Amino acid sequence: MRNELSMNNNTIILNKYRFLLAILLITIIASISPLTSFAQEETRERGWNGRIIKAELLQILLNLKEDEFVAGYIINGSDIIEIIEESDIDIRIKNSVIEGGLDFTNLPVVDQRIEVNNKISIKNSEIGFWQAGNSKYSLYSGKTLFNKLISFRETQFCGEADFIKAQFSGKSSFYNAQFSEEADFGGAQFSGSADFREAQFSGKSSFYNAQLVRKHSSREPNSVRKQTSGKPNSVLKRISLKPNSAREQISGKPNSAGEQTLVKLNSGGKHPSIKPNSVWKQTSGKPNSVG
Repeated sequence: MRNELSMNNNTIILNKYRFLLAILLITIIASISPLTSFAQEETRERGWNGRIIKAELLQILLNLKEDEFVAGYIINGSDIIEIIEESDIDIRIKNSVIEGGLDFTNLPVVDQRIEVNNKISIKNSEIGFWQAGNSKYSLYSGKTLFNKLISFRETQFCGEADFIKAQFSGKSSFYNAQFSEEADFGGAQFSGSADFREAQFSGKSSFYNAQLVRKHSSREPNSVRKQTSGKPNSVLKRISLKPNSAREQISGKPNSAGEQTLVKLNSGGKHPSIKPNSVWKQTSGKPNSVG
C-alpha cells in the first residue's frame, strides 16, 4: 500500500513538473514570436503593404496607440501635408515609402509664416522627390516653424533636403538619416535638442549660420552662464553633426539677447568640411572628448 501511494505521489509530482515545463515553453515561445516578427518587419522591403490613400492613412493615424506607427505603406507626400493642414494629430510613420517628397510651403501662411503643430516622426522610411527645374527635392521647409517634435530617424532623403531658416521649437532628430543629395540647414534655429548622430551626407551639406538657441530659466533672467573650461555648460546641449560614429561638441557663445547661439561656422555659404569622414572641432580652442 505504501509503495502504491509513493508511486502515485511520484506520478503526481512528475505530471506537475511536466505541466510547469509546458507553461514555461509556451511563455518562451510567446515572448520570442513578437521579437521575430519585429525583426522581420525591420528587414522587409519598405512599403510592403502597398499603396494607401489619404482617407485610409488618416483613419489609421487616428486609431494609433501611443507607441504605434503606420508601417509598411506607400504614401503620397501631399496626403501627409494635407493631413497636417487639416488637423494636429501626430504623424507617425515607419518602414514606408513617401512618394513625391514633403513640401511644407504648400501649407497656409498665417501672419507671414507657416506653423506646424503636429508631432512628426518618420522612421526608417524613404522620402522620394519632386522635380523643380534642374533640382529634385525630398523636403522643402521654407521658414516653417515646427512647434513640436520632428524626427526623421534612420530615414533616407532621395532628393535635396532644404531646411533653410526653418525653426525647431521642440526636439529634432536626424539620427542615422541618409541624405543622398544636398542637405541645407543654413540659418535654421534649434530651440530644443538636435540629434545628428550617425547622419550620412552623400552630397553637399551646409549648416552656415545655424543656431542652437536655448532660453534660460527665471533664476537667471538677465545672465548667461559662461564657458570657462572648454566644456559645455548645462544650458548648451550637444549637437552632433558628424556622419560617422564619433561625436564632437560644437561650442556656443552667448549672444546679446541672453540666448545661447552656435557660432558661425565660416564666412562663406557652404561648409566644405561637412563630408563623410570629417569632424567638427570645438570652437573654444580646446578639443573636447569624443562620444
